[in-house]
Amino acid sequence: MSVRVALATSKSTSPIHGLSLGEQCTLLYSCVKNGMESSLNNVKEFIKPTVGFSLMMRTFRVEFCLEYVRKGIVMDLIEFVLDTAKTFTEPSKECGQLSYPPTLILTLSRLLHNMERTSISYLVSYGDEKFPPDEHGPVVATPTAEVLRRAGQEAQTLLNHYVAVQGRIISQMIRKGLDARDWLSTIEPRSVRSVMKRVVEEVSTIDQQVGSLYEEGHRKDQGSEGSRQTYSYSLNQGKGYPYSSTMDSSLLSNIQKLFYERIEVFGRVEYSKLSILTGIIKIFLKASPKVLY
Repeated sequence: MSVRVALATSKSTSPIHGLSLGEQCTLLYSCVKNGMESSLNNVKEFIKPTVGFSLMMRTFRVEFCLEYVRKGIVMDLIEFVLDTAKTFTEPSKECGQLSYPPTLILTLSRLLHNMERTSISYLVSYGDEKFPPDEHGPVVATPTAEVLRRAGQEAQTLLNHYVAVQGRIISQMIRKGLDARDWLSTIEPRSVRSVMKRVVEEVSTIDQQVGSLYEEGHRKDQGSEGSRQTYSYSLNQGKGYPYSSTMDSSLLSNIQKLFYERIEVFGRVEYSKLSILTGIIKIFLKASPKVLY
């Protein structure tokens, strides 16, 4: 519960209680795993050899292990985690809009991605080993194909939702910066506007958050030869973004590539820092001309 509250109230990249987002994700999974193991240990008494009705009624053990433990505790707990995570992509009942912190959505996407890859298999295997329907027979594995498929689907939905939310936040920052200015009476701009400084700072913050949970990733080169030469010339001439000293050089490199290469705004978001950051930047680059219109 404390991890959930900390994630929900987090608005910065600074570690909460000394923990990074990656460590909090690990702690969140530990709470799930420890809770399941504790529940299984509590009901282990029902299949001990000393229990009379368990020895006399073999059908009790089969039904108890398969239906009440494996399905009723292990699988239902996993389904509950998936159902709970899914609610963070839906409008809040209190205010009728998506008001959940992006940090929480990002962390849950990583949690479900980890569960799809390894954690669900471990949880189900643990329950299968502790509660076999036949004490002296082979261990019958519980089917996991459907729950693994759903975990991957919900993880992707959360990640797509995070990109959309962050892209919308930055787009609104740009819109408010443009709406607040009386353009008919303003003087000729001679420096970078403060709203763009805030945008760069926000992207830098997002870069740190995503980097604490996802690996860098690789970008597919889709630009033409001419665009690559122009991009290379721009870098060699030392042209970069102002106020970029706090940003990762690879992030700046890929921001510049967006201006020289073809971009697909609503493409698939992959489980990498580069893909997530690129998806967010695509959205507010697409929104900027719409605001001017």
